[in-house]
Amino acid sequence: MKKRNLKPVIISALVALGLGASAVGTTFALFTDRADTKIDVLAGIVDIDQEITIISVSELNGVAVAKTGNEYINSVGGKTYINADGKLVLERWVPGDKAVLEAVYTNHSNVDIKTKFSVSKGQLDDTKPNLDEVLEITYDVIPTNGSPITQENYDQWTKVAASVETISKIKITIEFPDGDDGEILYGDENADNPYQDGNAVYQFSQEAVQGNAHTPDTSKGYEDSYEKVIDNVTYEVNELASTEHFEQMMTDLKSVDPTDEEEVEAAKKTIYKLDADIDLEEVEDLNKGVLYGTIDGDGHKIKNASLTSADSADKKSLGLFGSYFDGAAIKNLIVSNVDIDAAAVQNVGLLVGQSYKNAKGDNTIDEGSTLTLENITIESSCSI
Repeated sequence: MKKRNLKPVIISALVALGLGASAVGTTFALFTDRADTKIDVLAGIVDIDQEITIISVSELNGVAVAKTGNEYINSVGGKTYINADGKLVLERWVPGDKAVLEAVYTNHSNVDIKTKFSVSKGQLDDTKPNLDEVLEITYDVIPTNGSPITQENYDQWTKVAASVETISKIKITIEFPDGDDGEILYGDENADNPYQDGNAVYQFSQEAVQGNAHTPDTSKGYEDSYEKVIDNVTYEVNELASTEHFEQMMTDLKSVDPTDEEEVEAAKKTIYKLDADIDLEEVEDLNKGVLYGTIDGDGHKIKNASLTSADSADKKSLGLFGSYFDGAAIKNLIVSNVDIDAAAVQNVGLLVGQSYKNAKGDNTIDEGSTLTLENITIESSCSI
């Protein structure tokens, strides 16, 4: 994800517990069951304690696994433990294995903060099978007094007052499905389980910045969403940096009701801004929406798409973004390796097929609909 410069109103700091970061003036402690991080900044102190506790470990049929030293070792040698770096380690798990943990985040900051829960994943040995591919993980937020953190927002940036002591308690349940409910059974305790020698490592973190710092809003399915005033008009900007973000945009373009004036006006004041090149090779939902607002490529590429007449249900229009509404715009975009083969379609364009009004049969020539194209580069790898 692209890093955004924090607003210079204050000096802000990002706390990512257990990630091993260090800075001048910072005291940092890796943890087995607890981590304490204090970062002194000019405007105050961002100070969050994290406690991770393994509540229980069990194996097939709910049989409890006893703790030996710092490790829970099941009957076939599978291990569950928190290592010296404060990371949860799972080794040689088999179907039926389960672990329940609790993460508690306590606030000692003397300024309001924004915070969110996050998880990073890895392996002790990436030459072995990755257990994360088959594990089921759930996060259940336990309400705490005065905290705004809920099940709906725990993994999104949320403002928390300095007066809130306990930010959140999260119950973490990790399970290797045993197939009893019709799920795929990946073998049993014997060698036919392809994940028998697998491993997975999880780092649970609570990130925090001072309360008036900018933090990405990912709640709408984009890298970031925010408002921007241009010529005294307020626009919503959605930043795209992945295929998933592009698919979210196509979903949003399809969801606008063209008969609802408020929805149309809001869509016309929406800017979709690319923060990275977008590979469309695996995207299937092209030529389905209506572009009302602006797509700003910001100098990035969209690439590797192929459309045929089969992608046009009515055989009237075909293009990457479907049709467009009067006043829409596409700018600062590079289009690479896009192929459209649609001999049986009436209106074909690399970016859009036709205007929305024309698609609805409101007129034939559609002289009243305007699409602005600005600084568009079509590479030679494209064809229609």
